[in-house]
Amino acid sequence: MIIEDDALIAGGCYISDNNHSIDPEGPQYAEQPLTFSPTTIGKGVWLGQNVCVLAGANIGERSIIGAGSVVRGIIPPYSIAVGAPARVIKRYSFKTKQWVPAKSWKEDSGVI
Repeated sequence: MIIEDDALIAGGCYISDNNHSIDPEGPQYAEQPLTFSPTTIGKGVWLGQNVCVLAGANIGERSIIGAGSVVRGIIPPYSIAVGAPARVIKRYSFKTKQWVPAKSWKEDSGVI
């Protein structure tokens, strides 16, 4: 697990890099082997209250994750993501110096 510098992590957050196997025909779930996936929280990320970051998640630099969200997979740098599962709703444009709705964001908008 990697948590880079200046990450802001609110109360009640859960961050993991592992999970139990889920074989319904195997032994009890608690007795099954753990699986591991690297989890990364980038520089300057802000995790709101009660965010859950699951194994294998990668949250890009200076992104914001809304309270109560569940992050799995990749959140690009300079994004705002919310929900369960978390979905990107805004990306930051360095050209306009504003957060742009994700559906309107284009590669040439100045986001790194």
